Amino acid sequence: MKAYEDALFLALVWSQAVEERARDLAVRWEESGRLELTDRQRRGLPRATLGRVIEYLKPCIDSDPHESLDAFCGARNDVVHRSSYVTNILAWSIEPDDAAAEIRRFEEIKLWAGGLFGALIDLYPDEHESGRS
Repeated sequence: MKAYEDALFLALVWSQAVEERARDLAVRWEESGRLELTDRQRRGLPRATLGRVIEYLKPCIDSDPHESLDAFCGARNDVVHRSSYVTNILAWSIEPDDAAAEIRRFEEIKLWAGGLFGALIDLYPDEHESGRS
């Protein structure tokens, strides 16, 4: 079961990293004037779901990265739900064959998230544009 927990944890951490990177990118683009958000959107950005943040970013990114982020959002949600399920149900058990398949899926999601994380970093504005250093 340790392999399952480790794979789930890494998929969750990398998924969260993508979500936070996308949110930070939206903030930076909004600060630099590249992205226009309403006052309500700006106030809600710290709590916005990944799906909402992806929609905010849509006007500023090409369709390929947007589609990949959008597809990833569903996988990320699956990881979060599985993590909550495993964490909150003490009597949880899984058949070994099912565990192996889920471990492979978590590893795929982790790799997908790592690629998206790098792609999001490549989209960052120059530091002088946003006034950050």
